[in-house]
Amino acid sequence: MRAVVSVCASLLLSLVVPGLSVVACTTSPAAEGEGEGEGEGEGEGEGEGEGEGEGEGEGEGEGEGEPCAAPTTPLGTAVLGAGFTVVDSVAAPEAPGAFVAFAVVSDDGGDTVFALRPDLGVERLGTWPTLASPDAPFLSLAVDDFDVAADFASAYLVADGRFFVAGFTRADFSGAIAIHDSAAMATATVDAPGNYHAALVGGRLLVNGLGLGGLTDAGARVWGVPDLTAGELVTASVVDFAGAPYSSFVVPLAAGGAVVGATDETTFENRFFGVAGAAIEGAFTVPAVEPTLVDPLVSIPALLGATALGDGVVFVAVDDTTTFAPAALRFLPVDGDGGAGGAGDLVDALTLPDACTSVGAVAAFPDGTALVEVIHAAGPAVIVRLAGPAT
Repeated sequence: MRAVVSVCASLLLSLVVPGLSVVACTTSPAAEGEGEGEGEGEGEGEGEGEGEGEGEGEGEGEGEGEPCAAPTTPLGTAVLGAGFTVVDSVAAPEAPGAFVAFAVVSDDGGDTVFALRPDLGVERLGTWPTLASPDAPFLSLAVDDFDVAADFASAYLVADGRFFVAGFTRADFSGAIAIHDSAAMATATVDAPGNYHAALVGGRLLVNGLGLGGLTDAGARVWGVPDLTAGELVTASVVDFAGAPYSSFVVPLAAGGAVVGATDETTFENRFFGVAGAAIEGAFTVPAVEPTLVDPLVSIPALLGATALGDGVVFVAVDDTTTFAPAALRFLPVDGDGGAGGAGDLVDALTLPDACTSVGAVAAFPDGTALVEVIHAAGPAVIVRLAGPAT
């Protein structure tokens, strides 16, 4: 029988599946291996022989197989797609599950990496590639009676050097977002039910959630910062899903604007639409101008994460919705402001052929590369900087 250890990825399935209040976890094999060995046992139990015979047992496994070997490279058993490269890598400062999200801020001093803990504490891990577990917390975004034992930290951290944004959701889908303004040394909050993901785009805070503001269902809402004026952006009610639409990811694009996703509550299918920068500004006009959603740029099965990479978006994709284990990082090239020029083919940036190597949180570097938390079953986690195909 396969032995597994759980590595929580802090994805709140409770925001996608009504009534399901759990945190999704990836799974990796423990030292006993992959669990479908080739033993020669002839009974109906768990044959444990060591040959390559097929065995006749019908038990829970046919041998224990080989254990996961200690990784000899930062990627372990993961396989890079054509055109993708690892720029550099560092040892993760803490074990998987310690952080639910990362953010990278660039200035003259380099790329500073921040991380969000499940208690909504923000940590400054250091300047890439010198990262370490901090001695003291950098900032707390735990607001509005957040209860770490009962509430769910949303799996995003938004940071641009001045603003730090994080949110949480309760089991009943109510929730809030905290926006810390470092210049004013003040933290404001906004009511944000089901805030699943968020991003700063051109000085505007886009939030993908459930019933935000005047929205009646899933969709994205935009706030100005720091004044927190709000404007409606787009609802997901126009998406023709088998089930009800739920919130998904929102990712800024290098050429401007963003992609905004919606998830089918029944099939977990995600569809992403392009929203131009001008449309985001249109949310603040009187009356507000809601952008027209055309055909989605991409339809993709269940996801655990998404972030910008080069001229597109990289997704943490799931193929098996019984385990929700990551299967690959898949890259979507997007052309133009808000995807005005369309999108290319979805390609594998990193495949995960077995459970010995998995991935956790992802985040964007300002230079167009991406931070990827790589999790090894037989070794410590690693954080790599991934570069996409040259454009």
